[in-house]
Amino acid sequence: MKFIYEKMSKQVGIVRLDGRLDGVAPDQLKKVLADSLRENRLLVIDCSQLVFVDSRGLGALIASLRKALALEGDIRLADVQQKVKTFFELVRADRIFKIFSSVEEAAESFGADLAAGAMS
Repeated sequence: MKFIYEKMSKQVGIVRLDGRLDGVAPDQLKKVLADSLRENRLLVIDCSQLVFVDSRGLGALIASLRKALALEGDIRLADVQQKVKTFFELVRADRIFKIFSSVEEAAESFGADLAAGAMS
């Protein structure tokens, strides 16, 4: 599993996931996301190359979302592949995360929230 963090803007960061979110990867992801939240309290997770998520992987995503919310931030998912999206729907994780069709759309959604004062 590969994790790549990059800054999209002053307030928004992106973490790109590549591979399978299972085994030891969930623990690594929590660390990467915690470090990323120190840089940007608003994160987009690019799931375009994420091919599989197990329950531990989902737990890592949810724990990271809780951490972001505690810091008055948020995490949004983008470009989730159908197999992963189906898993999220089965376990109702699609009700927990805001999921967007593209990284750009997810990042722009923060702008709308910031303009409305939801993230200030």
